[in-house]
Amino acid sequence: MIVTVTLNPCIDLNLLVEGFSFSEPLLALEERKRAGGKGINVSVVLALLGIESTAVAPLGGPAGEEFRELSRLWPDEGRVRLEPIPTEAPTRTNTVISAREDGRHLKVNQKGGAISGTELDRVREKLRDLLKPEDALILAGSLPPGIPPSFYAELVQEFRERDCYVALDADREPLREAALAGPDLLKPNRQELGRLAGRPISPDEVVRTARESLKEDRSLCMVSDGAGVAQLVSPNNALYCQPPRADGSPTGAGDAALAGLLAGLMGWDWPDEKGIDRNLQSRDLQESARDPKRLAAAFRLAIACGSAAASTPDTEYFTRDILRTYWERVETQA
Repeated sequence: MIVTVTLNPCIDLNLLVEGFSFSEPLLALEERKRAGGKGINVSVVLALLGIESTAVAPLGGPAGEEFRELSRLWPDEGRVRLEPIPTEAPTRTNTVISAREDGRHLKVNQKGGAISGTELDRVREKLRDLLKPEDALILAGSLPPGIPPSFYAELVQEFRERDCYVALDADREPLREAALAGPDLLKPNRQELGRLAGRPISPDEVVRTARESLKEDRSLCMVSDGAGVAQLVSPNNALYCQPPRADGSPTGAGDAALAGLLAGLMGWDWPDEKGIDRNLQSRDLQESARDPKRLAAAFRLAIACGSAAASTPDTEYFTRDILRTYWERVETQA
């Protein structure tokens, strides 16, 4: 089983306007919404690849109810099981305003409401109920107010001790503390890796800096850099890839890449367009991290998924046909 955790989920709201103006009201030509958040996005992309997962997310208020309704629109064919944790705080809305005339975007994220200690305990208990040894836990996104920065680190330590595979996509203090706990997979972008290191880093410094963050010989660190070169680093290998050009929105591309990497480590590959059909075991993911051929195939799928996501507008999902187009264009290098 794969379980994704999104502690600060959101409704993604995209408003299309003709152009930006700071002197006149803007008319929304189109409005689109979807239920999102980093871990949620990972689950949805896994579903597009034919892989089931359970998505744990605190939800509250009228926006939380709307989130549940919007989740019915996920193109998952029933492969994402939503496990909401009721909260008093309302679910946040992240807004993107897109200008049709020049393609520029303005993105505003709400911080999210505070989560109480009791509600946080419910998250822990839900994960303990769901996850068994050899399962995978994906921790992704920011922490809302009320959650200590050490929370991800505590989950990494607990579920690694339970023999689960743990992947982490976070930033700042939550990333710094959780990285010390030794997750199996880290997914920062270059700026986040720099904050983890305590200094800005150049593309040439990524491999060395990423290796400093790895605590185990089977750990991986995938570092994205927007439209720049992405890198997948293990203690003994480093792969590079220039993502193909994509002209949509970059929102969610990193989440899609993480989903693609996980699917690739599990054995998903073309021409097996139905994905994989077997029970996940964490040792399969760990063994793949030591297999150069499997690692290269997984990285290729990761970049293809990220590029496919970046080729679509906000709130829209890529299709299998779009993914295949990008997969055929991706070339990785050692």
